[in-house]
Amino acid sequence: MADKFCISCGARNSEQTKFCTGCGAPIPAAPPAQQATEPAQPLPPIGQPFAPAGQPFAAAPQPMPGQPFAPAGQPAYPPQPYQAYPMPAPAPAPAPKKKRTGLKVFLGIVIGLAALVAVILIAGAASMRKAEKLEYYEIENDRVPSINAVLGEARKVTGVGTSASGGMQSKYWEYESVTPQQDVDTYCNYLVEKEGCIWLADPDTRVYTGVGRNSAGTGHLEVLPEIVAGGYTIRVVFVPGKIEMLGGEENDPTQPYVPEEPPTTAARGQEFSVPPIPTGSQDNTKFSDTADYYFLGPDKVPTVKAAIGHRRSTSSDSLNAGGIIAVRAEYESGAPGEDVYYYVMYLQDQDGFLCLEDVETFLTPEGVTYWGRNATASGYQIIVTVTWYDGGFGVDVERSEGEIIPNG
Repeated sequence: MADKFCISCGARNSEQTKFCTGCGAPIPAAPPAQQATEPAQPLPPIGQPFAPAGQPFAAAPQPMPGQPFAPAGQPAYPPQPYQAYPMPAPAPAPAPKKKRTGLKVFLGIVIGLAALVAVILIAGAASMRKAEKLEYYEIENDRVPSINAVLGEARKVTGVGTSASGGMQSKYWEYESVTPQQDVDTYCNYLVEKEGCIWLADPDTRVYTGVGRNSAGTGHLEVLPEIVAGGYTIRVVFVPGKIEMLGGEENDPTQPYVPEEPPTTAARGQEFSVPPIPTGSQDNTKFSDTADYYFLGPDKVPTVKAAIGHRRSTSSDSLNAGGIIAVRAEYESGAPGEDVYYYVMYLQDQDGFLCLEDVETFLTPEGVTYWGRNATASGYQIIVTVTWYDGGFGVDVERSEGEIIPNG
């Protein structure tokens, strides 16, 4: 037997109870049990109408595989046969590339560059050796004797070159030398005395630049030396046209110009003829007013020009004997004491020289100051003595045995 629940208060009551024991509300009697009913009819598929009462439901026919679905009452599409489509052939796999590691490429480049440098160096060395043995400098079907031919001994060649511009052909040879100014003076004087050359001067400043002569053709040759650190350069230039005269109408237009004042020591700062240096004796080598160093074998000292600018040099000498190398140069100056002061200050600040003796003043009419430093080789020293006087000053530079010891 089943319990009953009050529909008013929800209290539980026995099956025979007619009134709720909780609230007193009447409890309706249970309806008679129904007989077994027919099984529930399944629902038709979506879109299919219900079957009439008492008739079984008929399921809609399902399409065959490959046949499209047809709604009720409409014919289905005729089945279509499958069509076979050819599959595209796979693309051939690319051939594997050969791999070259970065190291191999780098080594190849290095080896190639090394080989190229070696070829250049070998060719350059051969060219230098050939230049050292030249007897003539040849240019534009003309030639002049070489340094080797004039000096009677070879100088090491460190560079050669050629260029052309505006109808001018130019060749140059670079030389090493411990006596560059002497070599240049001897060479130029030889060309003047033996080869028919004349001294060339700048048309504006009348400063001598080299020597030259007219060629057999339509041009002329100019030999232009230049003193450089540790040596000099000889440049030979072919210039269209004949050498121009500078003297005016009183000069013979068919002859090269010759300055009114002969090129003496006072005129151009060098002797007309410079003999070779006998071992252990003095010579009258001219140190160029434009040179930057006095050379003392393996050592060098800044010149007056390098320190304070151009000053006209009136004479110079050098000595190499008994382990002593010395040079001397005389200069013109309107303020010699002031020039000497700035020169020795330059030696102190730029080349490490020390004052070896106190100087009271550089404003006196005349005086002398001593400066020094150690040479590059141990056990040798360089002493610079500068003397000033009315109208100029002199610089003496000497390398000898000894040692400079700073005070303190």
